[in-house]
Amino acid sequence: MILAFAFGLSISFLLIVHTIFILMNWSTVEAGYLLSNNIHSEQTLYHKWCLVFGTNVLLWFVPV
Repeated sequence: MILAFAFGLSISFLLIVHTIFILMNWSTVEAGYLLSNNIHSEQTLYHKWCLVFGTNVLLWFVPV
């Protein structure tokens, strides 16, 4: 039971962190570098989301 809780907590943390990376238009690899130099600060969160997933809302949740 404790192992399942720890695993769920870890996966939840990774989901939150990578959702933030998507909204900031970062990859996992460049996150360390970009945390000190934010080159995308002038873009809105919606624009950053569209850069990653595209502008067609219907395809955002389809694994293509």
